Amino acid sequence: MTSTDRISLVRTALAGAVALSLSGAQLAAPCAAESQPAGTVARIGCLAGSVASGSRVMEAFRQGLRDLGYVEGRNLVIEYRDAEGEPERLPALAAQLVARTIPIVFLSSPMFIGERRRLADLATRHRLPAMISFREYVEAGGLMSYRRDLAELFRRSATYVDKRLKGARPGDLPVEQPTRFELVINLKTARTLGLTIPPPLLPRADHVIDR
Repeated sequence: MTSTDRISLVRTALAGAVALSLSGAQLAAPCAAESQPAGTVARIGCLAGSVASGSRVMEAFRQGLRDLGYVEGRNLVIEYRDAEGEPERLPALAAQLVARTIPIVFLSSPMFIGERRRLADLATRHRLPAMISFREYVEAGGLMSYRRDLAELFRRSATYVDKRLKGARPGDLPVEQPTRFELVINLKTARTLGLTIPPPLLPRADHVIDR
């Protein structure tokens, strides 16, 4: 894979983790600019690099939609496209979802989270104390992470879907910055690396993994 291909894949991943459109009975119906009419079924296309439909983060996204009144099988259909850890598949999967002009709700690149176990193993093997920005990396054996909870980001993205389905213009929906972050520490990995986590830091952690 050339560097140009890799850049293209990254751009594709950044462009859309969740694509959505309004339709009636037909999937091919164009995206409506008006608010969702009564009885209309919302169709959402979900593009993921390695996040299966049954994962923690996708359940958070679906819960966020349920909180807003969207129920799968009643007024909501979600079509999943999962690259299953093979980023080179993303362009083709994205093309299936964006065959027409639709608004995009975007969370970050799935490339690194898809390789989280490999990253954690490499860091441990080379005795590198790495801090990465997602909790799933620490759960896979990484040392620590500091960011907003990924599941919360997916849950929050449901509010953007809701606003669009109710007629909000995509250009009027600003990108939100998180205001709360979580610190996750893996003590088992710290011991493997021969590191001692400073005692004052542990009480500040939101989650401590010790197994």
